[in-house]
Amino acid sequence: MFATCYRLPATALLLWGVALVGTASSQEGELGWPREIDDPRARILIYQPQVDSFVQNHLKSRAAISVTTPDSEQPIFGAIWMESRVLTDRDDRRRGGNS
Repeated sequence: MFATCYRLPATALLLWGVALVGTASSQEGELGWPREIDDPRARILIYQPQVDSFVQNHLKSRAAISVTTPDSEQPIFGAIWMESRVLTDRDDRRRGGNS
């Protein structure tokens, strides 16, 4: 069995970052998982990230993804790994991210 590597467009990765932060909410409440990115070139599903470690302000996590292109019948499954620095405003009790 051969593995195929696909490059995700930069726009899709940016949208993924927005989805990961999870600050957006809909009228019904928080957005659920998986998060979907629709693009004419592919449909990308990002499944709920799992935290690997959270030491001081350094967060490492991973998530499963699936990519379906218009000319494929079955999705291609993969994983992404993320690292970010969590910023906390102690006065306002808010958190932010920096990846």
